[in-house]
Amino acid sequence: MCAALRRIADTGVTVTLVLHQPRYEIFQSFDDLLLLGKGGKTVYTGPTAQALAYFEETMQVRCPPRINPADWMLDCISGDLPAEWKAAHPDWKPSDLFASWERHCTAVAAGGGSELAKRPSTGSPSASPHLAAAGSPLPGPGSPTALVLKGTQHAQVAPVLGVPSSGVVAGVAPTSLVSSSAAPPAAEPVGFLALIMLFLSRSLSQQLRHPFTIALNNGLVAVSALFLAAVYFGDVSYSAPEPIEAFGGCPSEVASSCQVCLAEAQDSVLNRGVMTIIALALTGVATFLNVFGSERIVYWREASALPQPLHTVAYFLGKDISMLPQLLLGPLVFTTAYEALTTPRASFGEYYIVFLGVYWCASAFGYLTAVLAPPSLAQLLGVTAIFSNAMFAGGQPTLKALQAKWIPLRWMPDIVFMRYSLESIYVCEVAAYNEVVSLQGVSLEQLIHDNFGYDLGAFGRDVAIVFAIGTFLRLLAIVSMVVMHRDKKK
Repeated sequence: MCAALRRIADTGVTVTLVLHQPRYEIFQSFDDLLLLGKGGKTVYTGPTAQALAYFEETMQVRCPPRINPADWMLDCISGDLPAEWKAAHPDWKPSDLFASWERHCTAVAAGGGSELAKRPSTGSPSASPHLAAAGSPLPGPGSPTALVLKGTQHAQVAPVLGVPSSGVVAGVAPTSLVSSSAAPPAAEPVGFLALIMLFLSRSLSQQLRHPFTIALNNGLVAVSALFLAAVYFGDVSYSAPEPIEAFGGCPSEVASSCQVCLAEAQDSVLNRGVMTIIALALTGVATFLNVFGSERIVYWREASALPQPLHTVAYFLGKDISMLPQLLLGPLVFTTAYEALTTPRASFGEYYIVFLGVYWCASAFGYLTAVLAPPSLAQLLGVTAIFSNAMFAGGQPTLKALQAKWIPLRWMPDIVFMRYSLESIYVCEVAAYNEVVSLQGVSLEQLIHDNFGYDLGAFGRDVAIVFAIGTFLRLLAIVSMVVMHRDKKK
């Protein structure tokens, strides 16, 4: 492939490549090279044939025999040098290469040059007519125009070598077409809103490149809803209490207790609600785990070159906003499939707003686990977080039973989102039976409070608390991104 690209370049087309650890013969086929250290700063840019001599002069060390020069130069950039050399230079850091290159360019621009600039070129293996002549100046650091060639008869091939351990290696430029006397234009600082829009646009583009992933995520949501609907299809979710006359042979106190106990035993709204919330939350965590977990290294590299925590907050907000379409679509798919078969008494809008809150919190758990845990453990941690929430949701054991537990278990239902999601599902579903229950001489509000600790008028409050918990988890994820892995963002 590189040979084919070489022939294309010889026709007058500029070719830029990204290569990792190229073989020596491939490395020799390139005309020019730009190496960037950690943070995107220039370490070297110029003829490939002069790169090795520059590094040997700068580092005051020779490339060992039978070692690929490309690999050796990348080792120098990442600080992977022999122990005896490090012992002789205890204060040296890989970032010193940036200052070395700037001093070299300053010396060349001043006319004195360095020993490298005075050496005759060893000759580019490709013998390109646009290779810098002997003694020609090398370009200054960070020349963005070096990426463009116009009106040439012989374009050049330039490699971009990756340095995973120390940052990014990029770029390419025919040095004879770039003036080194002019200082590079000062980069204008990017505003906070501009950063958000940049990350938003990039994230949307990334999503649109993978329509199958979008379809798969929503397909899993639909399958989970249809599976639950099939399990509960035809079942009555709630039955009003039996009339008190049905217990006529019992004393009045016993008859009243039997009426309440039988109504509680026939009530399946809680069990159905718990399973529904778990199913939707698990699909949400699985969908949103990859938003940040799949590009940790990209984030660290960008963070090392941009001011913190401004960059991290803008990055998080841009990525989160880009997921709004999925955040709205997932609960819509789930509610449509669920309502079609289970025919609950609550309205479509009530179920949608509850499921949207569940998805909002599940996505936040996906973000948080992706930030806190390594990719190999993020899935497990996300699932564990959802089931831990389910334990204190108030289904089984009920909220009343949990409140009778010892500290801190009695406090746990107050801080988990599933407790409020389940209560909102329950009260919006049974509210439709209020008049029927009252005909049996029973107060529905008092009944659900005594049995489950729920408030019949708590729907709006519960939904607001669920969204507040999801927002708090997002803030926690942002703080975690800012304070964690600071060594990788330097």
